[in-house]
Amino acid sequence: AMAGVFPEAFTQDEIKAIQKYDLTESRKLLAEAGFAGGLELEFIFPGKSYGEAYITSMELLQAQLKKAGINMTLKSLDKADESERKKTNNYTLTHTSKSLESDVDSYLFNVFHPSSKGNYGGTNDPVLTELLLSQRRETDPKKRLDIVRQAGKRIYDQAHALALYA
Repeated sequence: AMAGVFPEAFTQDEIKAIQKYDLTESRKLLAEAGFAGGLELEFIFPGKSYGEAYITSMELLQAQLKKAGINMTLKSLDKADESERKKTNNYTLTHTSKSLESDVDSYLFNVFHPSSKGNYGGTNDPVLTELLLSQRRETDPKKRLDIVRQAGKRIYDQAHALALYA
């Protein structure tokens, strides 16, 4: 899965080429960033509000990141506090479920446009913003798909978001 695009916008082979699984490279990048001994991050979530499957998916992410030297501490909050912290950018990591409605723009614009109330990550990337506006204006489906693919690649390259699954 890639954030900001429909699941079929990229083939699985393309996604695997873009989002490589390389623990050695991950540890090297962490060390170069000054975290040779590992990185500690706090992940906030709304307690049991979304059920056990939600918590299990976060525990899986926690276990996967640990392999790369990233220690993610899960912090359970009541739903109102978690929601407020997301809205005010008072968190390090969190999981936001976003469903794609009838059009990818329902996700892309809502999550990544600087004027959107759903832009909890505070993304304000002029290159991405122009792609978001361009895909809205493009009437040719193939050209629009190309713009959406560029936006998805930009979202990944700039680490604006990471899709865990689709």
